Parts: sequence; structure tokens; C-alpha cells
Amino acid sequence: GAHSHSSSASESAHGHSHGGNDDESSSHGHSHGEQKNAAGATSASDFSKMKIDKTRIFLLFSFVLIDVLGFSILLPLLPYICEKFGASPSILGLLFASNAIAQLVSAPTIGLLSDRFGRKKLLLICSTVTCVSFVWLLNAESLQDVFLSRILDGLLGGNISLAQAYVVDSTTAESRSLGLAVVGAAFGLAFLVGPVLGGTISRYSLLLPVQLACVLSVINFFGVYLLLPESLPVEKRRQRGGFIAYVPVANIIEQLQGPLGGLLLLRLLFGTLLALLETSVATVGRALMPEVSAQYLSYALASMALAYMLVQMGVMPVLSRRFSGAQLNPKLLKIGFVLLACALGLWGTATTLGQLYLALFLFGAASATISTTLNTLISQRARQQEVGSSMGVAAALGSLTRVIGPLLGGYLLQQLGGSAPGFFGVALSLLALLASGMVLQ
Repeated sequence: GAHSHSSSASESAHGHSHGGNDDESSSHGHSHGEQKNAAGATSASDFSKMKIDKTRIFLLFSFVLIDVLGFSILLPLLPYICEKFGASPSILGLLFASNAIAQLVSAPTIGLLSDRFGRKKLLLICSTVTCVSFVWLLNAESLQDVFLSRILDGLLGGNISLAQAYVVDSTTAESRSLGLAVVGAAFGLAFLVGPVLGGTISRYSLLLPVQLACVLSVINFFGVYLLLPESLPVEKRRQRGGFIAYVPVANIIEQLQGPLGGLLLLRLLFGTLLALLETSVATVGRALMPEVSAQYLSYALASMALAYMLVQMGVMPVLSRRFSGAQLNPKLLKIGFVLLACALGLWGTATTLGQLYLALFLFGAASATISTTLNTLISQRARQQEVGSSMGVAAALGSLTRVIGPLLGGYLLQQLGGSAPGFFGVALSLLALLASGMVLQ
């Protein structure tokens, strides 16, 4: 979820055939042909009823899919690239942390600049920088080059929160959770396909996945430039603010003190749980089941990504069609945290592969529910001219958790053993459940 690669979430374009009823009165699987229909869709389609711009959402789905695919292709290879330069495992942890810290510093400012100058300009800048960072990695001659390429991508590769802001611009309050779910589905799909694809083609050459990531980022730049319209009209943009507003820490503090404070703190709790599991899952798996190979642990992560995608592409659209957001989102958030507690409890006590797969499948379903619902609630409570900034701050907090989570997981494992991260996660999930009740009153 997070990768939340360049921050947590800015996404949305999607020609998906979400599953749903095929009858005309409630048709939901929309083909590209239907999107190009001059009328934009039949009055019975969900997207039409909800006043959601299908073409934009499809384009944004494609953008997020390609963007995150470029990142996720490299995930299994970075350890080998670092090993080539003689790096230890702790240095690898530092490499992931450096990318997250760079996003923490930059995401609020990128979001705020997009409120001021529009989403498209910032998406083009971020796509360009992502491409440059991959080219740098491709030509890396030292560990320092690897670090600088990841830091550069972190500083100015903040595409996901921009994509989320774009969704908010392009949807109504009723259709927003569906639009954000589409972005989440692209994210989940990319994380399902990317590592497998990267691992497969790396057998021919370690450089091949990096070259593919470069090509994908070039495709994205031209896709945004030629096809994606600006979503934020000039009259809705933020007026020129003081310099202090563009200082990341000041921006984060301002948002935490405003109407979004409680939701952003929930985002921090949730992100910590996500990072705790993602970074500890292999170590915990080895501690609880020493005989299990890395291959089967990677399948466990795939089960998590699969559940994430199924919820985003299957469950969310059906629920969005049946219930209003005001009824649905508070309930979904609480259900998500209950599911999360169950998943983490099972993870902490798993003694068979089947239990581990079930725990991670439940975790994927819970995190899809929570992330979409939180992003929807944040976008609804944000001031109109500060949507990009609010999404950027949420993304920055997500990046902070990717620094906290691995440190916390490592400490718990070392001091208390293999079950500790799971049981600590249960306690944190229940705390988040209680806090959500207070925040949503």
C-alpha cells in the first residue's frame, strides 16, 4: 500500500471490467469502446450515475499502473544491485529508508504546488524525474549512485498523491470512493505483477528490469503530456501563499491542527501497521516456520496483493453502487480495522503455510478497505483549494511510517521473538478502531 511508492496515493484511470452485473440496467464492466462512446455511457451505468469522468479515470488508472509497475519491478532486484557494490543488509534497509525520508520531505510541497499550478504540470515534472532516477540507477558505478537515484525518485517522484488529487478533482462526493478504489486497484495490480516480472526477466540480465522501468517512465510522460487533460481549473486553484506554507514541516503541522488532524493520525497508525507487516513478513515467516523457502513467502505476499486488488476492483464498486458515502465510509473504516486486528493476530500465531496465506489475504482485504476509505474521508474534509496539499501530507505521513515500521519490526523481533510484531499489531489495530470512533463523531 503503500508504496506506497511515491507516497500513498494519487491515482485513478481505469478501463476496468470490475465484475458486476452484466444486465443493462446495472451494467458495470466498461470496455474502452464504451468509454469512447460520444454520449459517455448509458444513463444506467454506474460511472454515469455517479458523474465520474470515465476517460480520465481510465487514463489515470493506466498512469498509476505503469508508474508503480516501474517501481515494483525493481523491488526484488535492489538487494542484488546493492550486493554487487558490497552492501550489507543494514545498508539495504537504509536505502529503502532514504527513499521514504525523501518523500516525507517533498510530498507536502509537491501537493501544495499542484494546488497552485495544476496537477498536469506537476505530474509531468515528477514523471521526468522518475525517468532520470532510473537512468541514473542504470548507469550506477557505486553504491552512492544507487542511493542518489533512490533519493532523487523520492524527492520528486511523488506521483501517487498527485494522482489521488486528480481523482478528487474529477469526481463528485458520491463517486469519489469508486474513483480512489480504481487508483488503488492499479496500485495492487502493479504490485502483483511487478516483482514477478522483474524477477523473471532479471534471469537474463540484472539491467533488463531497470531498462524496462526507464521505458515505462518515458511512456508515462508522453501519455500525460498528450492524453491527460488538466483537472484543476484556474479559478479553483490556491492563491499565492506565503513562503512558509511551502516548508514541508510547517505544512504538515498546519494540516494536523486543522479539520483533517484526526484522520491524518489514523493514516499514521495504519501506515505503521502496513510497514510493520511488509518489512517483517519474511523474517517472521522464517522464525515461525524455519523450513519454509523464500519462494513460498513471496507467494504469501502475492496473496495479500490479490486480496487488495479484489476488494478495490470487486467489493468497493458494488458497495459504492448500493450505499451513499456518508453511510458507508465510517462503517467500512471500522470493519477494516477489525479485519486488520484478526489478520495480525493470525499472522502472529501462524504455524502452517495455509494460516500464513490466510492471514496475509485478510490483511490485504483490510488494507484495501482502510486506505480507500481514509483517502475518501480526507478528500471530503479537505478545503477545496488544498486537496493536493492534504493528499501530499497524507502521503508524507505514509512515508514516515515506512521509516518507523521496519525499525519497530526489527526491535520487536529481536527483543521478543517471532510472534511479537503480530501481537503488537493487534493492539495498535484496536487502538486505531477506538480512535476512528472518536474521529468520525
